[in-house]
Amino acid sequence: MNPSTSVSQLFSSDLTTLIFNVGFQHIPGLSEEQESVLSGGRGSEITHPNPTVMGLYNAAQPLVKADTTSWGYRTILNATYNNVFGTPWSLTPGIQWAQDFGTSAGTIGPGFLDNKKTISLGVTADLQSVWKAQLNYTNSFGNSFQNTTQDRDFITASVSYAF
Repeated sequence: MNPSTSVSQLFSSDLTTLIFNVGFQHIPGLSEEQESVLSGGRGSEITHPNPTVMGLYNAAQPLVKADTTSWGYRTILNATYNNVFGTPWSLTPGIQWAQDFGTSAGTIGPGFLDNKKTISLGVTADLQSVWKAQLNYTNSFGNSFQNTTQDRDFITASVSYAF
């Protein structure tokens, strides 16, 4: 018996996968002007030749700077159950979680944004590695000021056949 066996027993599954990653970026030598430009600047510092577009900018918007160092983490947990309900199908429910915090990379690099969170819930059904069906729901939230995906919940579904 090894440590991974006890994790599968915890979920009463045939196989359990847990992945945890921490990512970061560091950009040395950014000046204050570069930090401001990389993160979009302040509304009063933006110019555009079309006056209609200029009317959309908010001059009172606070200056948001990209940090020279930013980071976040991601984790995935899947549990596979073979021969579900006495059939040859395997079911794999899973959850994915992502969180960025404490920093803001603006629009550079992997795009870590302070307090941005994403959760995905899904299930995969597999028939002897020939037929596979997947259904997932993803919700992104947090940091409503910078997180442009915070209102884009979505569902994905797929069916595949391998021959």
